[in-house]
Amino acid sequence: MNNSIVEYLKKHYEIEEAGEKGIKDLEEIFSEEDFKKDEIIFKENEPGEKMYLVIKGMVKIYLTELDGGKTIALIKSGEIFGEIAFFDKQPHSAEAMALMDTEIFVLDLNKFNDIRKTNPGLALNITDVVLKTFAKRLRGTTRKMYGLY
Repeated sequence: MNNSIVEYLKKHYEIEEAGEKGIKDLEEIFSEEDFKKDEIIFKENEPGEKMYLVIKGMVKIYLTELDGGKTIALIKSGEIFGEIAFFDKQPHSAEAMALMDTEIFVLDLNKFNDIRKTNPGLALNITDVVLKTFAKRLRGTTRKMYGLY
């Protein structure tokens, strides 16, 4: 553990320089969690009060009600998950499970809301990263639906 959220974001996403205050704020609002292989990260219909960024490992997102656990996404290092429930304040629509020992940065909704008030530029940077991720996933889903993959 002891990974740097700032280095992670620079490596995986285009973010503006956070400045000294932004770096301090990022380090305060993100925490790290480790999950063992086959450990559930969140369950379907649980509140979506956290968003996750995979540092190392892999996460399976799946629907428990379809075919005994239909996989809808595999999330690897450098990717975000849990963002929809985080932003729309609805319960998770699927479950997440670590497919191997996995390290994750976690952003708590309450801490994010505090940053929106005290450092709106940083909150906007985080939101921009999530919107780009969401758009990429939506494009992929559209292509799959229409047989373009």
